[in-house]
Parts: sequence; C-alpha cells; structure tokens
Amino acid sequence: MFEIDKLEAGEWFNFGAPEIASRKLRAATLAQEFNAISENQPERQEYLCWR
Repeated sequence: MFEIDKLEAGEWFNFGAPEIASRKLRAATLAQEFNAISENQPERQEYLCWR
C-alpha cells in the first residue's frame, strides 16, 4: 500500500514520503495564493479552491 493510500484511508503513514511531501507543498502553495487574494474577489477565491 502506498503512503498516499494510507493517508486517505486515515491510517498511519510516513510523513516524509515523497508523495506526501509533494501534496503538503501543493497545499501550502495554494493556501498562500488564496490568502493573497483580496476579499473583493470572491470569484477568484472560488476558482482557486477548485484548481
């Protein structure tokens, strides 16, 4: 079983595994992008949420 499968199943997984680190980096990047969007741009916020 891959570490990403364990993560999604709610089981113990290796946080340092490459596929987990990649997902964590993507989440952090998207969070930074989202936080940089003005509150006056809800359509941009929504777009980013579904990207």
